[in-house]
Amino acid sequence: MEDEGSSPVEPSLLRTHQATGATTWGAGPTEDLLFTSSEPPAPNDIVTSYHRVWDTKKQRLAFELDANEAGDAIAISPDGSILVLTTVGAGNSHPIRLYDIRRRNPKAYEKEELESFCRRPSSSDMGEEPEEVVHVITFSSDGHLLAIARSDNRLHVYDIRALSKGPLCDFRHFDSDEGGGNLCGVAHAAWIEGRDRRRIGIVSGGDDGCVRLWEPALSPSDDLQGTILGRNDFDVAHFSIGDGWKGEMPLVIGDSGGGVNTFDLQDGEGCRIVRPWSSTRRI
Repeated sequence: MEDEGSSPVEPSLLRTHQATGATTWGAGPTEDLLFTSSEPPAPNDIVTSYHRVWDTKKQRLAFELDANEAGDAIAISPDGSILVLTTVGAGNSHPIRLYDIRRRNPKAYEKEELESFCRRPSSSDMGEEPEEVVHVITFSSDGHLLAIARSDNRLHVYDIRALSKGPLCDFRHFDSDEGGGNLCGVAHAAWIEGRDRRRIGIVSGGDDGCVRLWEPALSPSDDLQGTILGRNDFDVAHFSIGDGWKGEMPLVIGDSGGGVNTFDLQDGEGCRIVRPWSSTRRI
């Protein structure tokens, strides 16, 4: 049943003959908005995609973003005011745009280029180059830091307030893969923080079969960077971090071989593994 004054979505807006690249809901003042990003069906057709925002209460198109390259990944800031969109353009360019969605502005207020993707060995029998893809974009809880999980097995962390300066951190998984996976790179990333929120980290899963913990506040050369929280026999496809205070399993990892493993983050005597503070000077 439709609310009074609402109208159904125009069917022609839905018939774009494209695949869905990414979708996400807004938050706070934009919680009733659904953000969608499309990918063209033809690999070489990279400049005719659609990035639209739907008003689910009024059941209609709210506005359309000004990007037209193939959609890669999208994320909404915790306060629901900023949208981040990454796309794939001509010549394998990878623009990243920021939008003020609180004011429903369809034009990006900042546009930068992601760093070039590293060349990686082909995992295809035909010798095809691995895709250059952003798998996940995720904000820290304060909305200041942005983590980008990339198909070249790298995890970049940006300060959203200084995007043009490039990544603050360049964390890398190893390329070695005993399971012989598809070289998807860093397939997932998630922020974690201490109970007092004074210490934050970013967790990522990559082609080395490992879920690793990184801390942007530590020096890149700190021995604690990349601590392994869990290891699988195949590439990490996805993982989930639980809240131990709620009785949830601390870490569940799904790999590209079809396996699902759980980790309790305890040592052989059942004691919780405590990650020591680093003696390295903090930056």
